[in-house]
Amino acid sequence: MAKDILFLNLINGCNLACDYCLVRKDREEMSLKTMLTSLDYFLDANKGLLHIDFFSCESMLRFDLIKEAVEYCKPRANKDQLLSFSIITNGTLFDDKKLDFIEKHPEVCLTISLDGTEESHNCHRKYKDGRGTFKDTIKYIDRLVDMNTVFSLVVSSETAGRLMENIAFLNSLGCKKLILQFAVTQQGWTKNGVDTASDQLRRLAHFYFDNMRPNGGMDIFLIDFMVKTLERRREIDTPSDFERIVCSTLRRERAISVSPSGKVYPCLGLSSLADDNFCIGRVDDTVRLGGEECFYRKILPGFTENYSNGICRSCAVRDFCYLRGCPVVRIAGLFDDMVFSRIKGMNMVCELYRLLFREVKEVYRVSFRESVLNAMTAPL
Repeated sequence: MAKDILFLNLINGCNLACDYCLVRKDREEMSLKTMLTSLDYFLDANKGLLHIDFFSCESMLRFDLIKEAVEYCKPRANKDQLLSFSIITNGTLFDDKKLDFIEKHPEVCLTISLDGTEESHNCHRKYKDGRGTFKDTIKYIDRLVDMNTVFSLVVSSETAGRLMENIAFLNSLGCKKLILQFAVTQQGWTKNGVDTASDQLRRLAHFYFDNMRPNGGMDIFLIDFMVKTLERRREIDTPSDFERIVCSTLRRERAISVSPSGKVYPCLGLSSLADDNFCIGRVDDTVRLGGEECFYRKILPGFTENYSNGICRSCAVRDFCYLRGCPVVRIAGLFDDMVFSRIKGMNMVCELYRLLFREVKEVYRVSFRESVLNAMTAPL
């Protein structure tokens, strides 16, 4: 069942200086009034499954607003509304009181960035004075694991050779849910980094099927989604398949994103551009929308045409790609201007997604054949 989503970008600021982060940081912050007005609009306009996503440079810098939002929404929701919340954070700003609050509200889901072992994590995830953040990130790791926290692991050219080591480390901590991503950085991926990652991805595919999947171990969302695609016995190669991309905007679900200044966009990614061409409304005393039809009538058709006929059309992994397959990249003209001019190694990142899918597909087919053979030879 689809859910309606409200993205609240509480602050364009962070306490870290991760060198692979491309998010702008101007310290603009959302006011309490803007947040409450946005919540009122969202709750009044929707019913069913409702999700509120606190997604900022570092959301925990405004935990006061998060706490206010949860306490405000729960008694205000009616019997036809089922609320959930999510917080994406670097994990360095927790204390016992904050975790106590989150534990008392199981409808709040945490996603924490943890890139593996101390050496791998501190390679990129540092404070502004250069200190590594690993020890502060794992300070409350036992509580966080017990709270069913999702962990996000970013693989870079520098850490690619330790991918399996890092996943094994997270598994040893008790992590059950993992988001795996490849870094897109100004430094870019080297050919050696891609070659090193290729071997690690091959090992990961085998490890996933041999250990994690049959034993109820860690869910790796990217691989899980690839496997579900294979289980549907479908390849992603027809123009109509763009509708299945993991993007609420393209599915035309009711998803809006509110920037710290109160501007409304169709998704979080478009709001991060701070481009008024993609602004569909504004929050002041009320939420005023006026640009949705223009967006869906003029902008989306152009994107879907590019998506169906352009460079991504024949790519086996375009359904999983958050780079070229994202409307922010394609609609906003970032495909050429940003991705290939400012960010190095984009083609190599695409190749990593394709490599992983090929390995998952091959191991899946072998696993499927073996399961069929075992079923056929099993005694009745």
